[in-house]
Parts: sequence; C-alpha cells; structure tokens
Amino acid sequence: MNSPIAAPRDRMSDVSISDQIETFLRKRQSQIMIINLIITAVFSLLMFDVRLSFATDDSTYIDTAWNFLHHGTYPNFHGALYPIFLTFMLWITGGTHLLLFKSCGIVFLVLHNYFFYRALRGRIPYTLLFAALFVGAINAYILAYGSATFSEALYLMVQALAIWAFTSLTDKLENPETTLSNSLKNWILFGLAFFVLSLAKNVAIFSFMGTLVHFGLKKQWKYIIIAIIFFAGIKVPFEIMLKLTQKRPPETQLDQLLRKDYYDPKSPKEDLDGYMDRFYVNYGNYVSVHIFKMLGFRGKGIPQVWTFDKMKEIQDPELKMEPSFFYSALWLGLIILTLYQSFRHNHYILYLTLHTGALLGVTFFALQGFWNQDRLMVVVLPLMVITMLYGIYALAYNKQYDFMKRIVLGICILMLLIETGTTVQAMKQNKAFKGLLKQDKFYAYDPQISSYLHVCDWVSKNYTDTAKIMCSRPVEAGVFGGFGRFSRMPKDIPQTSSPDTLISFLRSKKINYMIIDQGFQGPAQIYEFLQKAAPNRMEILYADESEAPAAFIKLK
Repeated sequence: MNSPIAAPRDRMSDVSISDQIETFLRKRQSQIMIINLIITAVFSLLMFDVRLSFATDDSTYIDTAWNFLHHGTYPNFHGALYPIFLTFMLWITGGTHLLLFKSCGIVFLVLHNYFFYRALRGRIPYTLLFAALFVGAINAYILAYGSATFSEALYLMVQALAIWAFTSLTDKLENPETTLSNSLKNWILFGLAFFVLSLAKNVAIFSFMGTLVHFGLKKQWKYIIIAIIFFAGIKVPFEIMLKLTQKRPPETQLDQLLRKDYYDPKSPKEDLDGYMDRFYVNYGNYVSVHIFKMLGFRGKGIPQVWTFDKMKEIQDPELKMEPSFFYSALWLGLIILTLYQSFRHNHYILYLTLHTGALLGVTFFALQGFWNQDRLMVVVLPLMVITMLYGIYALAYNKQYDFMKRIVLGICILMLLIETGTTVQAMKQNKAFKGLLKQDKFYAYDPQISSYLHVCDWVSKNYTDTAKIMCSRPVEAGVFGGFGRFSRMPKDIPQTSSPDTLISFLRSKKINYMIIDQGFQGPAQIYEFLQKAAPNRMEILYADESEAPAAFIKLK
C-alpha cells in the first residue's frame, strides 16, 4: 500500500529541486528538528500573554482543578485531562500561580512538535512533515494559545503521542510474523494513548473511531476487535468507576449541546434540520474562514485570544470574514484527493485524514453555530498542512506530474513566509509580553479590568470572612482572589424597592459582600440602588484608585 516517500532518480542531474530538498531534509532531519524546537520555544516566549482572556473557560479550568483538589469533584464538564494536570500543579505549588500555569503551555508545544516528528518521521514525505512542524513552531494562533490556560496546547501534545502510538502499532502489524503476544506492548500503549486523548477533549473519542475506519479500509477486521478491546478495556472501567463514585451534575456539556439554545435549560432538543444547519454554518466558518486565515491565505488578521479584542474580530463588519464557497470547495476537493491518494500510497496519511475528518465532523454537528471560535481549529492545524497538500504531492508518483511536488514545495514556502510575517507583526503588538518580563500579573489589561482584578487581589490578602462575595466575574475573581468565596449575581434576585428585602435575600444566599466595577452590570446596579435608597446599609472596605475604580463593599 505504501510507495516510497520520495521517488529515487538514476542520475543527480535529473533530480529536481523538490527532490533535492526532500533528500536534504531526510539527511539533516535531526539538526533541523533541533532548530525547530528552539524556534518553538523562543517564538512561544515572544508571543507570551500574561492575561486571562476573560472568556471564562480558561479561568474555569483552574476553578475546576481547585474544586477537584479541595472537594474531590471530578472535572467531567469539559475534557478532564487539563483540569487534572492543573490539580497536580495546584497541589505541588500550594496556590494559583498563573504565570507558571501559562508557562506549561510552552513546554506542551515543544513536546508536541517533538512527538509529532517521532510519530511521522520516515513515514510521510519530509517536505510535508517539516512544513507541518514549522507551522507548529511559528504559527501565531498556535503560539498564542500556548500561553493561555486553555487546553489546546496540552491536547496537541497528547494528540501527537496518540498518533505516535498508532503509527508504531501499524508498523508492528505490517510484519507478517507479528502475533498478539509479541505486539501486546504496542496494543496497550495504543489503548492507553487514545484513552488519555479522550480525557483531553470529550469529542476526541471520535479520533479512536478513525482508527477503526482505518483498519476497516485495509480489511483488517480482527484488528478492529482487538483495538476496541484494548481501548474499551481502559475506558469502560474508568467510566463505571466515575459513575459509582461521582454525582452526576445537574446537566452535562452534552445536555447543553443537544438543545437548540445552549444557555436555556428549557430549550427543546435540536432536530435533524437543526443539526444540518449547524454543520453547514460551522463548515463555512471553520473551514473557509478560520483554517485558511490561520494558514495565512485569507486576510491579514493577528490572533486575538483576549476576549474583548476577539469579539471585535468576530463581530466588526470591517474585520469579520464571511464564509467563502471557493475556499470551502477547495478544501473539500483537496481532502478528497488526499483520501484517494493516501489509500493508494500511504496509510499513515490515510489515518491522519480520517483522524482529522472525524474530529471536524463531530465538531461541525455538535456545536451551535454562534461559537465560531478559531481555537477549535488550532488542534488540527499542523495536520491540515499534511492532509490538504498530500493529494497534490502524491500526483508526482506519476512521472508526468512530477511538477506537482514543486507546486507543493512552493505553497509550503509561501505559507511559512506569510505566517512568519504575521507572527513577527503579532509579537510587535504583544504588549502583554512585557508583563512577563516585569513579572506583573496585572499588565496590559484594560483599566476597568485591571481595577477589578486589583480589588480581587486585595481581597485574597485581607479578607477572611466565610461569607460569599457577589461579583460580576466570579471565576476570574477566583484566580486572583482565591476560589470558593466568589459568587455570581443570583438569577432570582427580587425586584423590590425595599433595601431590607434585598439585603435579606442576599444574606439568605450567604452573600454579605460584593465587588462593584465599571466594566459590568449586576452588582453595580445593586450598589446604585442602595446608594440612593439606603447608603447607610453599605460600607466601602477597599477602593482601587485607578482610572476605572472598583470597590469591595460590605452589606450592613
């Protein structure tokens, strides 16, 4: 099924520039890989962002880890692996060290590139392999999420490990003398790797499904059964243990995804037409916008991970990119060509295509269209380089289409040049990097956010009461002010003109304090009401004296 990675030539004078580069990459792969890892680390540092994104999810991972450590609540809403890792970090450091947590993302990105290389070296064309690896090293979007407390960097690393486990297993199975007993180690590592990957993201279980389709296409039916046994042999007992020891939350992430309105518990379940609409909308946004934008072929956008900037990028008519039929059709055509050519020539790339397609397919059907987040595509971006270009590259296995390899080489060089330019521009605009140098955790926030976080930080050092503090962003407040003490404004707060009724209600919720700030409504509205109706029922315990002052208030 496999053809040579690079077709040999009889005479050096006949060897094209693309074949010469392929040979150079193969011979110098170790040195090039060292350079790649150094660039990944250096570029990650230069793109480092000290800030929380205020997208809530990044803070929620830390909050979930805190609850797991202190209350034993298993993090089963999002993928559990990253909160479990943060739980370990909280345990060994004894507190929330945001810069340390963020720095781990750089390590994950470096390890991702190393494991990705080990998984595919000698198995796919080195031109495509190193193009994907240098995308992982210099792509501004990947690097930006490397310093965020999101799960993408960890997922990339674990995904590379899973691919390595699979390619090592299939290599072993290619040997006609292989038996179950002498391949047992490979099967165990395969099952364990894909189990861990399924913990990294809930949808990643479909990556395992991709391995089954791969075995099916090769008519290796017994390997489908063996793969299920080794994966389920770890996954099923683990899930049973969780079911027996953990209480099911009121609603899971799956419950929210299955309904029409993600945020409305009373919303009906999505119907077939709704899922088809989701797929159509998500396909257009994620494929024709985000993938081509991140690879440098659409727009000149600089990644905005920080949420307030991100919302401008998504919503501003002058910045927002609309789905393109041309790019949607181009991507689909490239993937179909790669599926055909990899089925004929390279089963490793066949698996990578199935793996990527499974993740994208379930994502497009599962997510409500309003999410539209490029970080969901970050985890497949290096794979996209290979799966989009291999079909063209493989045409050159027919000598009359040898020029196709030169086209692919040109595309790779152009892509890397564009991405390098974009990343250098992003580095110049990255004011938050100075916060890392100054070790200033408040650096580069908007004044109103900075003031809010300064108050939360003051609370962490001066507040010992066990009563809850009502605030606008309790999860972010927990990162700076300590978890377990902040709560969001209750949804059932009474509409009343009586200060006594309002304060009694808040105390029934064990809320005796609140933080007010200019950035968000909620507590500020209560403060304004009490200030007019009964100012003697409040006491300002601390006020930040900045451009956008926030304050810590005690209810009397």
